[in-house]
Amino acid sequence: MFTISVGFGILLPQLPDLIECLLCAASKAEQVSRATGLLTALQIFALFLCAPFWVRLSDQ
Repeated sequence: MFTISVGFGILLPQLPDLIECLLCAASKAEQVSRATGLLTALQIFALFLCAPFWVRLSDQ
C-alpha cells in the first residue's frame, strides 16, 4: 500500500500536464480537469475492488 501511495503521490501532481499532452494543445482546462478527476476516481475505485483480493493474498 505504501508503494501505491508513493506512486500515486508522484503521479498526481503531474497528471494534468500528461493529460493535456494526450488530449492535444488545444484542450480546455475544463476537459483536462474532468479527465483528471475521472482517472483519479477510477484509481480509487480499482483499489476498492481489488482490496479484498490483495488482503487475502498478503495474509497467505
